[in-house]
Amino acid sequence: MSPTTSANRQFIDDDRDHFFAPPRPAATPIPMNTTEKTKTRRQRAARATFMRRSYSIYKHMTTRIRGRPYETELPFDIEELRNKILAALSAACPYCAAPLTAKNFSADHMTPLNRADEIVNISWLARLDNIAVCCAPCQRLKGALDQEEYRRLLALLATFDSVAQRDVKRRLKAGGAVVRCGIATF
Repeated sequence: MSPTTSANRQFIDDDRDHFFAPPRPAATPIPMNTTEKTKTRRQRAARATFMRRSYSIYKHMTTRIRGRPYETELPFDIEELRNKILAALSAACPYCAAPLTAKNFSADHMTPLNRADEIVNISWLARLDNIAVCCAPCQRLKGALDQEEYRRLLALLATFDSVAQRDVKRRLKAGGAVVRCGIATF
């Protein structure tokens, strides 16, 4: 075994120090206060929610329009739908005037697709112009009603007392099932 010279030992020690040395600190980030961090986190979460929900809505529309009896393609892409939704998020629901957020928005056909027998051309119903961005509760309640019929229903419900309003809305959400104690039975 050859003796290590002091020059070799120095090289080995320098190499070892480099290998085991802690990493250099990265450029020091600009410190953020807690509210800025929270705001940034909320913005990222809202964006992720928006992207996920808009994709889900577009996928549902695509699946529905491609299937029977329509068998056609959507005349718009996901980016066009997202742009329409983003523009609407700064406004209120067109039906109930509730504020629209990334958590509660939905997209609804103003004239429903199942009204295609009344309107010969299904491609007219599938246009982006026929899509209203509304809150999810209104989208579920509206069902197969067109925009004007749903507005008239909301005006009628406004004349009922709050207990009757909740009951009718619960029944509509249940899809015509009998509602007892908040549970839909068929």
